[in-house]
Amino acid sequence: MVKGHKVMIIDDDTGMRELLYSLLTRKGYEVTSAVGGEQALQLMAKSKPDLIILDFDMPGMHGITFLKRLRSFDTELPVIMLTAFGEEVLEHEAKKLGVNEFLRKGVGVELFIDSINRFVDPKRFTQPANPLKGFIMVVDDDPDICKMLKKFLSKKDYDVACVENAEKALAKIKERKPNLILLDINLPGMDGLTALKKFKEMDKNLGVIMISGNTEVDLAKEALKVGATDYIMKPFNMEYLELSVLTKIFLGES
Repeated sequence: MVKGHKVMIIDDDTGMRELLYSLLTRKGYEVTSAVGGEQALQLMAKSKPDLIILDFDMPGMHGITFLKRLRSFDTELPVIMLTAFGEEVLEHEAKKLGVNEFLRKGVGVELFIDSINRFVDPKRFTQPANPLKGFIMVVDDDPDICKMLKKFLSKKDYDVACVENAEKALAKIKERKPNLILLDINLPGMDGLTALKKFKEMDKNLGVIMISGNTEVDLAKEALKVGATDYIMKPFNMEYLELSVLTKIFLGES
């Protein structure tokens, strides 16, 4: 554990903040989160972070503007900036303002943790290992969704199996336990919530992320209450989906 090391997350994306908070606190860091630069500046005097994880593109105070404000009173505090592709020009400007490292959103969890350890706890730093792998089962009756998820996750070095209903999923789990299940809430035959309960009866620690085009809040709350680790809406934000999958598998094996 790395008790005593403090990390501040600055990101306007609630889902991203929650995932990073969960990941880092489970790894022993003391974490403060802020929705933007102004709030972060107000919190800094009290939280005294050892490292800042900063989103590049935020409404209100942009990441570059925050860096300029930060460097006006602290020139040494390490900053890891989260960026998307196509932002190389702004990255160059950020580097001049003292950003220590740039990470693409969706980077592997092991690489992410190693980057943090490198700056706040060098003794824990290890060279990046082989890509994180795991067995993921997608349960969805939409063949296009299954095809898209299998293609996307397979490129990330996961072993992916797709089944079209909960009954087949229950049978396959007995043959081979997945590290994670992506489960559609609306399925023919046994519905997703019933299937979730069945999965949890088989293994209460089995990670299940619900996927749905349904925006019903009560349905999402019920799934989380039953034991789902996340609830992701269609159409997918693929960066968030990848980070959610990575986090759930990584924490499940930690």
